[in-house]
Order: sequence, then structure tokens, then C-alpha cells
Amino acid sequence: MFRIAAVFVVVLAGLAALIPVRGAEDAQKGFTTPEAASAEPDFALQGEYTGKELGVQVVAQGNGKFLVVAYRGGLPGAGWNGQQKQESDDDAAEVRKQIATLELKKVERKSPTLGAKPPAGAVVLFDGTEPTFKKHWRDGARISGNLLEQGATSVDLFRDFSIHLEFRLPYMPHARGQGRGNSGLYYQGRFETQVLDSFGLEGKDNECGGIYSIKNPDLNMCLPPLVWQTYDAEFTAARFNDDGKKIANARVTVRHNGVLIHEDVELPQITTAAPNQESPEPGPIYLQDHGNPVRYRNIWVLPRDAEKEARRPAIPQFERFFASTPSDNAVGGRFLLSELNCAACHAATPRLTGVPRPAPILDDVGHRVHPEWLVSYLTDPHATKPGTVMPDRLRHLPEAEQKSTALALAHFLASTGTLVERGSDPQSAERGQKLFHEIGCVACHAPRIGASLPAKSAVPLGELADKYSIASLAVFLENPQHARPAGRMPRLVQNSQEALDLGNYLIGAIDVTP
Repeated sequence: MFRIAAVFVVVLAGLAALIPVRGAEDAQKGFTTPEAASAEPDFALQGEYTGKELGVQVVAQGNGKFLVVAYRGGLPGAGWNGQQKQESDDDAAEVRKQIATLELKKVERKSPTLGAKPPAGAVVLFDGTEPTFKKHWRDGARISGNLLEQGATSVDLFRDFSIHLEFRLPYMPHARGQGRGNSGLYYQGRFETQVLDSFGLEGKDNECGGIYSIKNPDLNMCLPPLVWQTYDAEFTAARFNDDGKKIANARVTVRHNGVLIHEDVELPQITTAAPNQESPEPGPIYLQDHGNPVRYRNIWVLPRDAEKEARRPAIPQFERFFASTPSDNAVGGRFLLSELNCAACHAATPRLTGVPRPAPILDDVGHRVHPEWLVSYLTDPHATKPGTVMPDRLRHLPEAEQKSTALALAHFLASTGTLVERGSDPQSAERGQKLFHEIGCVACHAPRIGASLPAKSAVPLGELADKYSIASLAVFLENPQHARPAGRMPRLVQNSQEALDLGNYLIGAIDVTP
């Protein structure tokens, strides 16, 4: 029986293990449509239910048996706190009894991105029609009616891209583990986000939403079998130098049924069963065939320019609190209006202007930054400091005029002071490394050792040695608001020595020749 206690505990585990059961033929074949599955008496009872501060997933196990998972607060992605849950094995009669006792109502959740239309520039790999199937999929791919079957590889090759894909898991109540609705979405034929009937399970790296052998999904968002589900992913390919050596791992962000389950996850190695080896070359979309009848539809890919995206204004607070979580779009929009200081140039009503953001103080900028950096920054701010919110004010000018204008402005700004140079101190830099990773810097800036922050929610530092001297960076760190009154960076150092130590670490080894 499943009863709801004040404190929930997980009482069963390892339910994905293979168990000898009868109905082996069904376990291998499965039901591919709700109409066919309705002949199975347990199909109508399995699914999701909600009650007062409670969500319940009823998982058909065959022969009138069910795994029942109760979640305190609501269903995963819809109220559950991610911790308190209770599992039990019950028969159909007991499940019906508890549904009535707890006054549960069956719900059929739908992904908010279901039916998403391809944007301009997208490659529509499959829209249910014969032309897209024949044009975009290699020989050996199969369709059932207007649905694409598992075991298909795209003709098109991609480097960096966003992908939308809809899939439907078969109903296989007698099957267990990796034999239950198994397939997979492979980016470039190299890295897999698993497709599996993991409804009601823990959410492991080899279950639905998992990045196989690399990372569990942050939340198991798998819906019941035969319910259409979505993956929306942003993939950035690995980077290689001219000698063919990998210099940066691939990365991926994945939303399962509209919920963020992986944010900018680094992919250090390809999936074991990947058909393609890692290389600088683009690769196909591959939908794995694991012998189970998984169906796909509405698949489109939008090529991306990852380098260009990396140069756009970065608002980490927006990425953390709005882009990465279900939130009020209007609130997020007003936040961006304020952070980007749109009203400084564009007329807006008082309701939209929010709190004015003072610009950085340039009175003594000559004391703080290298003149050469000023020229580069004014010429192309987003290339010089990726993520900056400064608009490219010279972009409308002819190229030659851009350079001369930037040079004139840099001369004027540099006239406000002289940058003080000093050589690096290895012992000070060693202390600075310890400070950087201990006093709070890595809450916003990517750590330089150990774990990493998602790129979109980290504040990029840029090439600090090109901008500052050790001495000028130390002065800034000791009082960040002096130069940037609207800045969010707090003063983390306790004294000028700590600021100097951080400056030595962040700038690195330099030799100041008299």
C-alpha cells in the first residue's frame, strides 16, 4: 500500500533491474499507440495523479502490478521539492483504493514546447512528410505512417546547433531497465541524451534525460509511455587547434518537456556506443536503435554561431533566475530593460524604465587601463570583452573611420591619468589563487581549478592582463563601486594586500622592463 507520511523516505530501490516475468513477447515488442495499448487492462490505470500537496506516478509493471511513487508537494517539475517521496509495489485493487481515499485526480501533462514551429533558418529534418524523410535521412531509416522510427541517421551534418525533437515511448509493462523503450538522441553521432521509459524511476545517466555515462538529469521529467515528449537542446561542438588537438570539450544544455535538466554541461568523452569518433568535423543527428519501437516527429535543427553568441551581452542573473527556470517573462523582460540600460537611449514609460543605472565613471580611467586596450574595446567591444553590455557605438561608421574614432577617444580617455606598472610576485599570486577560490569570487566567475560554472551564468573576466596592470586591478578590487557605481560586484577583499594578491593571480606572470 502507498500511504503518505509526514516525512517521506525512499523504501525501494533498484527497480530497473531485469526481473524474470511472463509476457516476454510484449516486453520485446511493446505497444506503439494508445489505441493498441488500451487492450492491456493496466494501461488505463497507469499515469500521473495529483491531490492536495501531492503528486503520484503509477507505473505499470505487468500482470496487474504497479510501482507507485508519491511525491510531497506535487509531481516532478510541478511542485515536488526534489527530496521527499515514497515508493511501493501494489496491485490494481490497492491502487484504485488509494486513489479514491486520497481523492486523486488523473492528469495528462503536456510539454510546453510540443508542436514548436521551426524558426527562420532551421533545417526541418522531419515534419511527418515523405519529402523531408527522403531528403534528410540516410538509407535504412524507416517511417511508420507519419512517424519516424528509431535507428535513423540524418544526411545533414551539424557543428553548433539547437535542436527540437518530439518522441513517444512504447508501452512495455513487462520490460525492465534498458529493455524498456530504449533509444537515444546522439548529437553529431557522438554524444547521447538517453531516451528510455524511465517514468517513475530515479533519473540516472542511463535513463531518460541522462547524458550517458557523464551526468544524471537534474530532474527526471519522463512522462508516461505513449505520451508525446520533447527534447530541446543547445549543442556546442568540441574545439580543435590547427594541429587537430582538442582544446575545448563539447557542451550541451537540455530541456526535457520544457524543464531544464542540463545546463551547459561539459562533455569530456563521446558515448561508448557512438557511431562517430570525435573530430573537428561536423556530424549527423542519430536516433539510436536499441530494439524498442520508439517513435519520433517534428524534428528541426537550427545551426548556431557559438562564437558570435559568446560575444553577446551576458546577464548572468537573467540566465540563473529567468532563462533557466520557469518564470514570468514580463518580469524577466523588465529586468533586462534595466540591466541593459535600454532607456538610456530609447524613450520608455516610467513603468518600464525602472531604476536608472549609472554608467561607469571615466574621470580617471587612464590610471586603470592600458591605452591599447581602450582602442581595441572601443573599436569592437564584444570581441574585446565577451559578454560586455556596452553597445557598439562605432559600428555604423566605415571601418577606417571606426579605427580613427576609437583612437581619438582612447587618446582622450588615456589623458586622465597614467597607468602604474609593477612586476609580478609568485608568492603573492599563490596567495591570490587561494583567495580567489575561497572568498566568493567563484560564485560569479568561473573557477580556474576544479569544477566549472555554466558559461551562461558565469561573469566572463576577459583578458585581464590586456586591460589592467597588477596595481590598477588591485585598486579596482579594493573598491569596485568607485569606478562602477551600478556594478553588482561586492568588495570581497579585507585589505590592500589581499587585493594585490588577487591582482597578481588574475594578471599572471609579467615582466616590467624599466
